[in-house]
Amino acid sequence: MRAAPCGRARRGDRSGVARCADGTAARASRRRGLPHPSGNQGPAARTPRGPHPYRRVRRAFGRGAGAGAGRAGRGAELAVRAAGCGPVRSFLHPHDAPAHHPDRPRRRRERGPFLRHRDPHRRPRRLAAPRTPPAPATHPRRVGIPRNRLPADKDTAVTAIEWTDSTWNPVTGCDRISAGCDHCYALTLAKRLKAMGSPKYQADGDPRTSGPGFAVTTHPEALDIPRRWRTPRRVFVNSMSDLFHAKVPLDFVAAVLDVIAETPRHTYQVLTKRPGRARRLAETGRIVFPPNLWLGTSVENGAVTDRITDLIATPGVAVRFLSIEPMLGPVDLDRFLFPNRCPDGCSCRWPDDGDRNECACGGACAEWSPRPAIDWVIVGGESGPNARPINPDWVRDLRDQVTDAGAAFFFKQWGGRTPKAAGRELDGQIWDQFPTSGRAA
Repeated sequence: MRAAPCGRARRGDRSGVARCADGTAARASRRRGLPHPSGNQGPAARTPRGPHPYRRVRRAFGRGAGAGAGRAGRGAELAVRAAGCGPVRSFLHPHDAPAHHPDRPRRRRERGPFLRHRDPHRRPRRLAAPRTPPAPATHPRRVGIPRNRLPADKDTAVTAIEWTDSTWNPVTGCDRISAGCDHCYALTLAKRLKAMGSPKYQADGDPRTSGPGFAVTTHPEALDIPRRWRTPRRVFVNSMSDLFHAKVPLDFVAAVLDVIAETPRHTYQVLTKRPGRARRLAETGRIVFPPNLWLGTSVENGAVTDRITDLIATPGVAVRFLSIEPMLGPVDLDRFLFPNRCPDGCSCRWPDDGDRNECACGGACAEWSPRPAIDWVIVGGESGPNARPINPDWVRDLRDQVTDAGAAFFFKQWGGRTPKAAGRELDGQIWDQFPTSGRAA
């Protein structure tokens, strides 16, 4: 079969209209003298004289040969070919067309400007069942409270900090005093909260040491929040401030401690960079620490270890802990873990021998096993866009010092662009140790 002048041939056309090989309907140009829609007809159609090839079909086979009488099929094909329009593969009436199913004919699909072609006999698509979210994992050392899934409460401030369950901020705002404060997350967050219209972060601090929305401000209306918490939890006090900042009035510090004493079901973690003021207030008897309060201080490198001395000397503290985050340099804790001298007067400290963990003098202190002065040590790297790197050897050395002394060690993160960028594993292990119990006042 010679190629059609129109350039293409179409098989299976079931419209009942005589069509050329390019699929265009011949009846589109019924007027005498108009060119074929494709612009490419046989030689007979290009002559100025004579009717359109479609007219020739109608003259040869009658009025319905080209349109309504399409069931003739082969006759219409021969007529179009004789008219010079080229070969046509098939001209079939819809009733002569093979159905897509042997028992029912093909029906016309629904068409529309924004509708997909749908087959009325097609089985509807089965929708996938909704995925069930996994059950929250329970932290191995947070007995009875699934991690970050405390009971729903409008006053519950669930946090992503790994070593606590909730945060409570009766005070907001602070001032930078050391290298660990250079990239303070609370300062950045306070600026964002002020722009969002948070009422607790509308007072601006000193731009030299603080920033927008970060002025030291007390919030008496927040004192009753822990009383409404029924489920016991660990509460980080003032994650956006420092309770022992010089601008926090003594009366308000005492009010916070009263709330802590009135809610013994909770364990409160107070972290400060100013343990010297806490020590002075406790030594003079102006404040008393409740037994469910843990007092800690932040240490970023060896240049600020004097804070550890003030922490150890603070009387009446049940649990003392360190937060070495961000860790910006090595920290030696040997002289702080056991500051007490040997009771026999030989001026040795336990452990005297790092391998045997026993006193080598053989005197009355041979059975001496004091409790370390620091109960818990938290270590973590800095996170954020300008995070300073942490040396893994600093972390390993500090871990060995703490575990050899019998204190609890908690490794929070390696740090990086985001807090979870480098994970939390240290030598293939997650270190989530917590202090076991408080000491005697």
